[in-house]
Amino acid sequence: MKDHYSDKTNTARAGGRASKRAGLAALIMACLLALSACGESYIEGGSQGKSPQETKQSEAESKQGGAEANSPGSGKSAEGSGAGEAAQSGTEQGGSSQTEQGSDGEAESGDDSTVDTEPHSEPVAMYVEAPEGYFESALFIGDSRCEGLRRYGGIEGADWFTDVGLTVFEADEKELETEDKGTVTLPQILDAGQYDSIYICLGINELGFGTDAISGAFAQLISMIEEKQPGAVIYLLANLHVTKERSESDPVFNNENIEQLNTAISLLADFDRVYYLDANPLFDDAEGNMDKEYSFDNTHLYAKHYAAWTEFLRTHAANREGRSL
Repeated sequence: MKDHYSDKTNTARAGGRASKRAGLAALIMACLLALSACGESYIEGGSQGKSPQETKQSEAESKQGGAEANSPGSGKSAEGSGAGEAAQSGTEQGGSSQTEQGSDGEAESGDDSTVDTEPHSEPVAMYVEAPEGYFESALFIGDSRCEGLRRYGGIEGADWFTDVGLTVFEADEKELETEDKGTVTLPQILDAGQYDSIYICLGINELGFGTDAISGAFAQLISMIEEKQPGAVIYLLANLHVTKERSESDPVFNNENIEQLNTAISLLADFDRVYYLDANPLFDDAEGNMDKEYSFDNTHLYAKHYAAWTEFLRTHAANREGRSL
């Protein structure tokens, strides 16, 4: 610090800086020498011996560091980390500017500006590309769209509890005929095996029952799965949109209602054990409706397009590092 202020004073003298700035620098030097003579270490410790702006900046940086270290999503997302880097860069630049102004004596002593150090309230999920054989320890629970994924998505080794017309209201009680487990209920499947990933693709058939009722049924289903499969990551899949033609002509099965339901479902995700995945951008047109070219009936995908949905799921596997699982 002594060299810093000496350099600034020498630079001021050599460059002919204004007498006010040189006088302030000389005063700071005198204070530093006096403190040094008394044997008190104000420069290296705490907030003592610092200007009000330096003190605020030091405290803000300390709080920000704690917030970043304790944030649920800290360092877990490329996007999140990008936003974090931008915020950190802005803090460093702001801190540098304040320090320079304070040392030059140009900042007003009554400046009450502070740095926002509140941690981000939303956990941020980080997704990774799934390794080979990833779906062999997965279970899919869903309706006709999920059944299409089973038939045409090219997913190998997974277990399926799917049926055309299946709803979240009956998912925990209904008996279904499965490929290799016979006629079983969902609780029986969950009790019989151990899964790393469980995908839930339900909701489109329930639209007429109201968002609150559907969301409540989803919450109950998630709780049941968590109890029986405490080591599994649960993925809530957004309901795919319908085409503009159907959306504008159907009072129930339209994209406004689908979006309301998807929003409610997304709020059930904590991005630690329960994730929300939205594949709609893969199939939507510029207006946010399912593109007509992807659907044969304004609601379901052509068989050839399910592979894109599978690839989306494969490249959006939750990174378990640092998670509570």
